[in-house]
Amino acid sequence: MTKLNILCIILNSVIKKISITYLLILICNNLSYSETIKKKIAIMDFKSENTSSTKANAVRNLFETALHKTECADILERNQMETLLKEQGFQLTGCTESDCAVNIGKLLTADYVMIGSLNKMGKYTITIRLVGIKDGTLRFADEESAENEDDLKEKIDLLAARASAELSKDVAIVTDEIKLDPPKNFSASYGDYSDKIRLKWDPVKGAEIYYIFRSDTKNGNYIMVQKTGATEFSDTSVISNKGYYYKLRSGILDKIGPFGEPREGVRGKTKFGYYSRNIFLPGLGQYYYGNNTKGYIFMSGFAITGALAGICYYDYTRKQKEYDKLKFGTSQGTIDRKYNAAEKAALYSNISLGLMTAVYVIHWIDALYFNDINTKQTVASYKDKNEDNIFLKINIYNVYLPTSEKRYEAGIGIKF
Repeated sequence: MTKLNILCIILNSVIKKISITYLLILICNNLSYSETIKKKIAIMDFKSENTSSTKANAVRNLFETALHKTECADILERNQMETLLKEQGFQLTGCTESDCAVNIGKLLTADYVMIGSLNKMGKYTITIRLVGIKDGTLRFADEESAENEDDLKEKIDLLAARASAELSKDVAIVTDEIKLDPPKNFSASYGDYSDKIRLKWDPVKGAEIYYIFRSDTKNGNYIMVQKTGATEFSDTSVISNKGYYYKLRSGILDKIGPFGEPREGVRGKTKFGYYSRNIFLPGLGQYYYGNNTKGYIFMSGFAITGALAGICYYDYTRKQKEYDKLKFGTSQGTIDRKYNAAEKAALYSNISLGLMTAVYVIHWIDALYFNDINTKQTVASYKDKNEDNIFLKINIYNVYLPTSEKRYEAGIGIKF
């Protein structure tokens, strides 16, 4: 073998080693960029105040589920926590205070512990506190109040959404931006659903994941609420009849595209809320659903006729008592006068009561047959026209009447 051949073999070996080393460096760099680092969080048992511990921990479990759906952190499952602590001679039950929770968090090698409580003082108040394990400082605190148990789930979702926004600050999503087009035909439901805002968009060529951001105002701070590989998403952590703004970004591996234009969405009102208010006070349901004019007319009409009925009934009972108190020997003229007065008062009382009943019946006819609550609305297209939030919205209505008949209409509306 010549010296030249030996030199070529040595050079070839060196080049291979350098190539492999360079390739490993590239792979490691790519892994470090694309890795999503989430904080580990332990959710402790919620403290019960003026209510049962069973109910408090039911709220804790609902909160854990809602927070898990946001994918903002790695949540230690409760049974796993109990197993790990049992192996070290500790127990999870009863640890609801900050000092104890931090010690438990250290044993579980968590980054944060979430402490919460459920207080029942007339209405339910849910309180949560996020505490850092490293220094024991309070990172985040929040609370929500619910009038009854039916409202607890909605309030829990709101707390989970805000806690997710705080925890998302510690999550590395992507490290670079590429030229991926924003999703086209992006739409947000506007009052079409009573329990959510539904987002839909067309797939982007080359995109593997979509990042969804939300803000309370059009030009406000947008916080990521979800990432998904699908082309639709339902946001259930929103309040009824309040506008929210959404933006989308397309992504692939460790790259992300630019923001698209914002879209406003609104969670609609519930039929239960609408009809229950109408039972309590005529017109209140119409007002709740946004038909203010009808609401004021029915509420005012019922209040006026109700007050008139009360006055007339009081006048009738007073005159009837005067007639009943007439003694033996009273002149026939006085008896006739008192009797006629009582009869006339009774007539007025019946008429005023009939008017009040008529207002109540008419308002229910309107509620059942002439209100948009019975209309299922589907958005066909949506287009922003300028910064003043004037937009054109084309809808197809599928109207469900109380009978089995179905009627189809189309309408164009402009919101100012």
